[in-house]
Amino acid sequence: VLAAASKEQGIVLPGLLLLIEWLGFDRGRRSPRPRAVATTFIVLAVVGIGFLAGRLAVLGDLGGGPPAAGLEGQTLFGRTRTMLPIAFDWARLLIWPRTLSAQYSPPALGSTATLAPALLGAAVLVGFALLAWMGRRRSTTVSLGIAWTALALLPVSNVVFPTGVLLADRTLFLPSVGIVLAAGAFVGNLSQNGRHQWLVVGALATIIGLGAARSFSRQAVWRDNPTLLAQTIIDQPGGYRGYFILGRELVRRGEPRRAAAMYQRAADLYAGDYRVFEEWGQILRTENHCDQAIPIFERGVRAYEDGTTVRSRLFECLLALGRTDEAIAVAEAGVARGLTEFKASIERARRSKPAPP
Repeated sequence: VLAAASKEQGIVLPGLLLLIEWLGFDRGRRSPRPRAVATTFIVLAVVGIGFLAGRLAVLGDLGGGPPAAGLEGQTLFGRTRTMLPIAFDWARLLIWPRTLSAQYSPPALGSTATLAPALLGAAVLVGFALLAWMGRRRSTTVSLGIAWTALALLPVSNVVFPTGVLLADRTLFLPSVGIVLAAGAFVGNLSQNGRHQWLVVGALATIIGLGAARSFSRQAVWRDNPTLLAQTIIDQPGGYRGYFILGRELVRRGEPRRAAAMYQRAADLYAGDYRVFEEWGQILRTENHCDQAIPIFERGVRAYEDGTTVRSRLFECLLALGRTDEAIAVAEAGVARGLTEFKASIERARRSKPAPP
């Protein structure tokens, strides 16, 4: 319970323990070990199911929030196709995370426009599965490490259920334990040969040194928000979210013109996040440019028709420009979608209409 409450991936703890029991059990000996741990796993299963039921009751779904950009409205097949290319990024970040980013987002990530990235991701998954299968007899620790990584990735894979992120470095902490287990077993097998021992030690020391140097150099990126957000755009110039978050920061710092440019760039890259239009249009609205804000708010409403704030800002701008009938139509469309708070808006708009001559 403490593990799962600290980080959602903690729910896989029973599965990880089962992997250790299965791959570590010596089938050549008669042992009471499975019976001895059966009660423990029954308790773990009951607690795990109870935790998931509680999460479902409180949050309404297992993902814990709206789906990540690029996963909205996707079926199981659609989410699988979206996530397959990301398998290559998992492998890259787990094995040698040289290129990092604080934000991963469409269209740089999660695009299904071409089939080649999905095939590459599928090849990565199949390759690791074959390596785990072939290593069962020669090195169970390698198989355990790969299986550990796969199981730890399952809750954040967006396949079983959608989550709020396509990819985030923080979701790879637990899977990285499996990679380290597999790598340790592989290096241990190589170093058993005395002729290769010093070569292996030297190579390992070099890799650790390079990794430490990369980690040290990356720390400067996290100095403050402006530094981090500027670097995020450099790290992933093709992802909309870096521009979106930088726009928010610029609004907070009192630079609305620069913020509007960031929002526009984010919208050009990806039109599926209504919050971009909601916040971009609000900049223009506060500067008394409702004529320019209205088409932006309209794009936000099209992106998310159940959005209360973006719809209400569109309504207010239309009302401010005297386009009362259009404002009423926007409010009535909201009521039709169950947004009952717009009933009062309709009455207010009707009262504001000039009396007929």
